Order: sequence, then C-alpha cells, then structure tokens
Amino acid sequence: MKQYFTKQRESISGTQSRLLGQAKIRLLLVAGVFMIGYLAISLRLIDLTLLRDTTANTTAAAALAPADKPLRGTIMDRNGELMATSLRMASVYADASLIENPQTVARELAGILPDEKEKDLATKHSSGKKFIWIARNITPRQQYAINTLGHPGLSFQAESKRIYPSGRLTSHLIGYTDVDGRGIAGIEKQHEKQLQEGDEDLHLTIDLRIQHLMHRELSKAIRTFSAKAGIGMVMDVNSGDIIAMVSLPDFDPYHLNATPDDTRFNRATLGVYEMGSTFKLFPVAAALDSGDASFGTVFDTTEPIKFGRFRITDYHAKKRPLTMAEVFIYSSNIGTAKIAQSLGEDGLKEFYEKMGFFERTPLDLPERGQPLYPTPWRDINTLTASYGHGIAVSPVHLMRAASALVNGGILIKPHLVYDGKKGNDIAKPQGPRVVKRDT
Repeated sequence: MKQYFTKQRESISGTQSRLLGQAKIRLLLVAGVFMIGYLAISLRLIDLTLLRDTTANTTAAAALAPADKPLRGTIMDRNGELMATSLRMASVYADASLIENPQTVARELAGILPDEKEKDLATKHSSGKKFIWIARNITPRQQYAINTLGHPGLSFQAESKRIYPSGRLTSHLIGYTDVDGRGIAGIEKQHEKQLQEGDEDLHLTIDLRIQHLMHRELSKAIRTFSAKAGIGMVMDVNSGDIIAMVSLPDFDPYHLNATPDDTRFNRATLGVYEMGSTFKLFPVAAALDSGDASFGTVFDTTEPIKFGRFRITDYHAKKRPLTMAEVFIYSSNIGTAKIAQSLGEDGLKEFYEKMGFFERTPLDLPERGQPLYPTPWRDINTLTASYGHGIAVSPVHLMRAASALVNGGILIKPHLVYDGKKGNDIAKPQGPRVVKRDT
C-alpha cells in the first residue's frame, strides 16, 4: 500500500512539473510576441524620426496646423475706402501615398482648377510623398467640387488670401504679398510688421477718387501721344500728404506671374530721370535767395554759350538780353546757365544738395530711386544741371523740392501713411528751411 501511494505522489508530481513547464513556455511565447511588437514600434519610430525626410514632415505639420493666425491688416484710403484686405480661403493638398489612380485624380482636379495642368498634377500624385500642395487659396465652389470627388488622399487647409478691390488703380502703391501672405512690394512690404499683427487698420493719405481721375487722364495722355509710360502725382505742399500717385503701365496684382517686370516698376518713386526744364525753378530760386539777384537782373542771352566741345543754345532763342523773369518765362537754357554761373563755383551744387537731390527721398515705400549726379562736379555740370541735364532724380524728388518753393520755403517729408495727423490738422509745414519765405 505504501508503495502504491508513493507511485501516486510521483505521478502527481510529474504532472505538475509538466504543467508548470507548459505554462513557462506559454509565458515565454507571450513575452516574445510583446517584445516583437515593441521592437516593431521602435523601428517605426526610428524610421519616421531619423530616417525619413524631416523637411517634408515639418512642411506637412506646418500646413496642418490650426489656422489661428490673425488675418493680415486692412489698408484704407484717407476717406475709409477699402484698398486691401484678407479673406479666409481653403487650400488643397494631397497625401500621394493614399491616391490609387493618379491619372484619374489629376484629370478630375484639372477640370476643377483651371490654373493647374493635368500632367503636373499626375506627376505630383505619383510621387508617393505624404504631403504635396495642389492649389492655394481656392474658391468655395472649387472646394465643394473637390470634396464631392471623395478621394481620401485629398484634404484642405484654411489659409487667407489678400484681396485688392481697387486692382490696377493702386498696384504700385499698395504692392502685393507672396502666396504665404508676406509683403514683398509697396506698402505691403514697407509696413509688413504692422499688417502681419493685424491689430489695427492702416490709413493712407491717398484719395481713391483723385487717384481714379489721375489714372484716367494720364491714360488718355499716353494714348494721345503714343507714350511708353506716364507718371502723375498730387501732393499737399504743406503736410506732405500724397493724395494720388500713378505710374503707368501698371499691373494686375492677382496675376503677377503673367506680369512683365517693366510694368511692376514704380516710375514715380524708383525711376530716376533727367528732368529737363522743370529744374529751371531751382537756379532762379537760389539766385533770389542769395540776395545778389532779382527778377529785374539782366542776363545776356544773345549768343549760345560755348564750353569746350559743348554748346548751349535756346530752342526758341530771343537773341537779346533777358531779365531773370524773362529767362524763366521763356525757359531760356542760356539764361538759366548764366544764372547758375552767378551763384559761384559750388553754389548750385550746394543748393541742389540742400533740396535733397543727392539722396533717396524719405518716403514710406521700399521702392525709392537713388539720384545720379556728377562726381566730381565740374564747371560744365553747373551749366547743364541748371536746366535739368546731367543729373537724374525721381519725380517725387522734383515734387518735394518744388513744394518748398511754394509753401514758404520748408522742405517737407512726403508720406503715404498717416502718422497720427491729417493734412488739415497741420498748421504749418514741418521740416528744414531751404529758402527764405520772401523767396
């Protein structure tokens, strides 16, 4: 009997050992499966964070970020008329790895987005990339049409689009932004920080009504005289408020890619030109201001001036002595050159420098031309520069300097954006005195 129980105990013990062994094996198998799972997850994380193109991931993350950025600030004219604003728009992007038939998707999208080419879309969709921009700032109708296609690889991101209600009319003034809403020309660039913050509107000194009239009449003049370009400006000579500024040809801010560089060139502020007889204002003013001459002072304009190989003549020569008043009235090159000579060796040069003709105009636009003038300044330059040859400035230079001759002698600072005061609030011109009030 004792042997029987002994055998039974040995049998039970063997069974328990076998069961424990099986349990250990099962535990090892389960642990192995978990280890394999953790290893697979770790490898995937390494692949995504270290081995894949982080630039593409960063771009995608930025595109998919919530559109909580404030809208770009609004630009108004002096009367509160809208010149530039921003609207919420949708942009469409694709995960090419989820697009099963790139050709079909490309064909359908090309039918909805007329600016996109089917061939280019097919190439994008075949790339296998996780993030690709398809089109930025599409219309609500286009967004609805794309959404109804039902392709899982296409998604939308909320963005903003810049709107210019006045279009071409103020294209050189307002400028434009890039596809990401950053100002790259005109007021948009000059006041980028304030506009990006979007806290308050930007009020310009421009009057859209006067701007429209200037644009219309300048366009007529260009057609009448078959001109290549034209410039027109209106400025308050006391405050420096620029009421209108037109440079033609202009451009459509919505179609910059189809715009020649020449039309984007602001001739009113960036172009520099020899201003010709309009410059005769300044030698006369300088002579009067010096006190050594008056409108009755006589200058001999009987014969042309010969200076080396140069010869200065009058277009409608009077061939007689002229008073300074007559020199100005008849626009005599000979008489103006002699007025300049009477100022002394560096008299005219110093007067031009005082009038701001040797530096960029302090205007609140990034497009400002650098004047061209003779260096060194010789005697012949005094003669030719007196009637606007051999020195080149921008039209806004001329407008600013001429204003000083009619506002009491103050060289004002022209501006396009209000600095807290409007023209009617300024009692008298602000700036350095360049000529006496009597002059």
